[in-house]
Amino acid sequence: MQIMKKKSCVWLVVLLLGFVATASAQMLKVEGGMAFSKLRTKGLNGGQIFDKSVKPFQMSVGLEYWDKEHFNLSSSIGYLRTGGRNKVVIGDEDGGILDPDFKHKYFVDYLTVNTLFNIKQTNHRQTYYFGIGPRLDFKVGSKDNSSKGVEYVNGKMPELNTVVFGLKCEAGIWFDLDDHFRLGANVSYLPSFTKAWTSPVAPDVTMTTRSFTLGVSLGYVL
Repeated sequence: MQIMKKKSCVWLVVLLLGFVATASAQMLKVEGGMAFSKLRTKGLNGGQIFDKSVKPFQMSVGLEYWDKEHFNLSSSIGYLRTGGRNKVVIGDEDGGILDPDFKHKYFVDYLTVNTLFNIKQTNHRQTYYFGIGPRLDFKVGSKDNSSKGVEYVNGKMPELNTVVFGLKCEAGIWFDLDDHFRLGANVSYLPSFTKAWTSPVAPDVTMTTRSFTLGVSLGYVL
């Protein structure tokens, strides 16, 4: 029942976002690219559970609307994978070493929704912009590449929060291919204010996602 309620909330956000945006939509866009993500641990006296970044993919669809000469709004819905990695020693039950340099990776998958206020400048067929706005990430799954769960804090796995609140800060460029199609590229920074993980036995031990994304997009002017 709880899973159904969570899914219903996610789809409600999607439908409301679509209804508001399509009321005055100017451009439909699709985007794909790479994310550079890291999990930052707090509460372990400066130690990091995952000290390396991962490079998963990301994709989204969105709309630009309420377009003015030097600013507009944009909203998008997409898939974002975050996570981290480290090196661990994998041993057997007899104390032997099976893999002295195992690269342990942990991923968290989100449905991400955001709305940006963009400041833009057009020069002939090129438009440069910078945008910032709120972001909500809804957890839809996680993935661990180890055969056995790693005991992170006092023998307990951290608990994943269902919803993460943060910002999206984006800078990019659009090229007008013709009167309707545009090709774009952007870089985004995704700071999170809500903790992604919290230890069930040590509440002061938390993890927060930090991600950068590189994207290539195709837009269609309506």
